[in-house]
Amino acid sequence: MPYAKNGDVNIYYEVIGEGPPLVLAHALTGSLKSWVRDGYTDALKNDFRLILFDERNRGKTDKLHEVSSLGSSIIADDVLVILDELNIEKAHYFGYSMGARVGFWLATHHEERFYSFILGGMTPYYIPEAASNTFTQRIEGLKLQITDPDAFLLRQERRLGRPLEEDEKKSFLDTDAGNTILLLTSFLENCPSLTDSELSGISTPCLVFCGELDEGPFHPGAKESANHIPGADFISFPNIGHYQLGASSDLVLPHVKEFLARVNK
Repeated sequence: MPYAKNGDVNIYYEVIGEGPPLVLAHALTGSLKSWVRDGYTDALKNDFRLILFDERNRGKTDKLHEVSSLGSSIIADDVLVILDELNIEKAHYFGYSMGARVGFWLATHHEERFYSFILGGMTPYYIPEAASNTFTQRIEGLKLQITDPDAFLLRQERRLGRPLEEDEKKSFLDTDAGNTILLLTSFLENCPSLTDSELSGISTPCLVFCGELDEGPFHPGAKESANHIPGADFISFPNIGHYQLGASSDLVLPHVKEFLARVNK
């Protein structure tokens, strides 16, 4: 199995296709399989050498137990280690959600390693307390899943306003609650925010996109960031939220392909 080693951490990656290198960085609780499942790899592999990887605590990459070992700037270093392992001096970058948060960091700190950035479903700014409460509530729910699974399932039924089917109960309880708590906590505590001044220093071509129904500050933050990145394109997808847009390659890919064709000239 191909691994790149960042210190003592083994980062799992796969390479698919032929052409200019394109890194694909997945969402917070996803894995590299998310890109395959949602149709991105099949649509892009004939034109690009796709570099997919499992972020820390996901898929086949090492599982860590400290929030300080996670976070966007640390995952950004993992991306650079993978590129070095493959002897790739420069690549295109496509990240969604957490993958986009990593991409914003790379664009402001290591843009010399990239031809372009596609950043979806994420803000590079500070997450205000009102929005972080949503994450905190989810963390509390996951803690309940660990300590009292029956009460956790009852809470889900009350939230949905209906009884859960048996397969739904199994799906909820199969979640690695402890790991998800770590990931959500790392997002709140260990993902540095960027300033408009930092964003204005990006000279690499950027495409930023987000669903209009995306939760909390993600859509307004993504839109505002594009106002400060010189020459950035911004696409707003109406009537769709965070998780739905990430899985909707039929909506996203036409814009991604057009952007990459333009910057590849």
